[in-house]
Amino acid sequence: MITKEQGLQAIQEYLTENEIVEHTAIAHYKYENSLAGLAGIGSTYGVPVQGILVSTNSRLLFYGEVIKSIPVFVDIKYTDINRIEEKKMNYGLLKSIPAIIVSHKETETFTTQGNPDEFSKLKSFFELVKKKVASQQN
Repeated sequence: MITKEQGLQAIQEYLTENEIVEHTAIAHYKYENSLAGLAGIGSTYGVPVQGILVSTNSRLLFYGEVIKSIPVFVDIKYTDINRIEEKKMNYGLLKSIPAIIVSHKETETFTTQGNPDEFSKLKSFFELVKKKVASQQN
């Protein structure tokens, strides 16, 4: 598990010259290419990767690590985002947890693995992102 500071340091490599980090949040990204996939074995279950979400003046970024030295990086331009919505996703056998779904060319899922206080922070983060998306698309 990486710390917020480690995540922010890693994100710095991906920022463009005039890009400014405006907001951050800790989240789990549902990474669809599981560890089994890395070993060449197919899997239909996503691996939740903890990392940092960053909202800049032009895009949404996520950085986390599946395991040490296997980074997961997500880059979504605000102009590509079609929809951001809250949904329930299955967690374990009989439990569901809230998640934020970001639809663009693909669909990305962000959660807090059922932590209600952290999910409240994540929702607030995405409310700011929704405003940014609306301003970028007008």
